[in-house]
Amino acid sequence: MSFSGDLAYKFTEKIAIPRLIGTEGWKKAQNLIKDEFKKNGYEIQVQNFKSSMFMVNVLLRVAMIPLLIIIILIIFGYYFYPWVSLILSALILGLVPIIGKYATSGTEYKEPKKGINSQNIFVKLKSETSKAEVVFIGHYDTKSQVLSIVQRVICFVLLFIFGLIACILFFISSIFKLFLLTENSVITISGLVCAIIAGCAAIILMTNAVQNKSPGALDNGTAVATVIELSRVFKDAPPKNIDLMFLCTDAEEQGVLGASAFIQKYEDQFSKENTYFINFEGPGAKDVDLGVLTSFGMPKKQYTSKKLNTLAIQAAESLNINLKKHYWPIGLLADHNPIMKHGFKATMLGPMTISAGIHTPKDTMENVSRENLEKAGRIAQKIIELFDLELNQKD
Repeated sequence: MSFSGDLAYKFTEKIAIPRLIGTEGWKKAQNLIKDEFKKNGYEIQVQNFKSSMFMVNVLLRVAMIPLLIIIILIIFGYYFYPWVSLILSALILGLVPIIGKYATSGTEYKEPKKGINSQNIFVKLKSETSKAEVVFIGHYDTKSQVLSIVQRVICFVLLFIFGLIACILFFISSIFKLFLLTENSVITISGLVCAIIAGCAAIILMTNAVQNKSPGALDNGTAVATVIELSRVFKDAPPKNIDLMFLCTDAEEQGVLGASAFIQKYEDQFSKENTYFINFEGPGAKDVDLGVLTSFGMPKKQYTSKKLNTLAIQAAESLNINLKKHYWPIGLLADHNPIMKHGFKATMLGPMTISAGIHTPKDTMENVSRENLEKAGRIAQKIIELFDLELNQKD
């Protein structure tokens, strides 16, 4: 049985409604997912947890205030109290590894005392030998924001890069002023310009409120449709050696809360040696090639599963489908991140596009391609076939 891009497209049409957590559209999406899994012959399992919009709608915006204060103190400290500028610059530079770690893993899920009753929805398919397990993931919640994803990425990059450069330059300038009793105007002015750019980016990010205006067709209706269609494909022809799980997570847009809550609760039920997670983000984007996320972070490093990435590339080549290797520097936090933080092997399949109206009211079916949806599903299906064959040959 082959993956049907047409069936995946039709389900994406059904779920392409604004569905911010806690809204009527979100509740409708939950029922659509459950009904489709049942139609495919599965017993539904649900993980209940509490989620909140505090992180994305309050915390991340409020966090810009101390950053602005630090930037101002570094600038004014240089001119009036150079020791202040030196210490603050050194402190920020020392925190860069911690900032980078958060950007590639997020924080651990902590259930709020008061929150929205959320659900991770999943089904399982057992194999004959259970030598390995693969979990397909797609989140079903959506959000829109005041700033587009392109604007947010630009602001985060400007804040990170120019803020870092400003700290380095003011650190050097403070040393000149304190210990060499001289000033280097070129370094100082360059640091001032970088600090102003970083500060402006922080101010813009403070305006980025969460709204419920995105239908979320591409992000991430296509992923949910892919996961559900894969569950149909494998139901009557499961792999011999690989247990499969089809997981639709909630509250991803609020800080990957669903995936984090899931892996915290069920971690002990999976083998870290033989369990693999494939997260879908926007598969089926029109006029954009599918990609696999092979590296991440600043500085660039190998972060996702080499095994899964190799299988994905081999699968695409065997199907004569173009699959790009993607590197994402900063600002992309998705469901595979907290899972990898717990020591599991995972990767992400998606176009890695920062356009197509993602997180805006323009994220509609106009951005979705039946053909590309089918390509994403066929690659995922082929990954399982190749992996299953490999496990067979080890007998």
